[in-house]
Amino acid sequence: DNSDPYLDTDNDGVADMDDAFPDDPTESTDSDGDGVGDNSDVYPQDPDRQQYSDLYTVIFVKSDVVVDSLSAAQQLVNNSSEYQSVTFETNRIAYTDGSSGNETIFGAGAAFPYADHFAMYASREIYVAEDGDYSFLIRSDDGVRLAVDGQVVIDDGEPHKVANSEAAVYLEEGLHEVELLYFESSGGAVVEFAGVHGLSLIHI
Repeated sequence: DNSDPYLDTDNDGVADMDDAFPDDPTESTDSDGDGVGDNSDVYPQDPDRQQYSDLYTVIFVKSDVVVDSLSAAQQLVNNSSEYQSVTFETNRIAYTDGSSGNETIFGAGAAFPYADHFAMYASREIYVAEDGDYSFLIRSDDGVRLAVDGQVVIDDGEPHKVANSEAAVYLEEGLHEVELLYFESSGGAVVEFAGVHGLSLIHI
């Protein structure tokens, strides 16, 4: 009878009558009522989300005209249903056309799905284990924009040969949204994204 105010079946210090998981000593509350305990729920206030994913959702969109600005890239992504496109998940942003000088530098890069005149948009949430300064590096040919929690921290909007863009951001422990917009106008192409915390390289 879990109405007994002294009964604590799982010996977690929370009486069964107040314990959402009376048989699980690691869980006692379920704030959003989704059946997943708050200790295991990355989103304890959102009943539709429970688990953190370390995968990016990526979309490449191919244009039939030149894409030579971030605004053109954003418009292309926003209207992706009208163009040839491909969407998938990946654990790393590192793409190259294989041309000389456009190699990725933190490991082998995957091939782009298109050649010239396309945009890429990638997003995911990253989990930061501790407060601190995090440095982000993007290697790209052509333009790229990086936003963290909706704040643009890299805005490299002109077509150019391969170049590195960097930004340092202070992040608190927890989840943070990362969004990357990239465009390839013509010629060589590469885009690679990585982060550094202290002396540790993190592919994010």
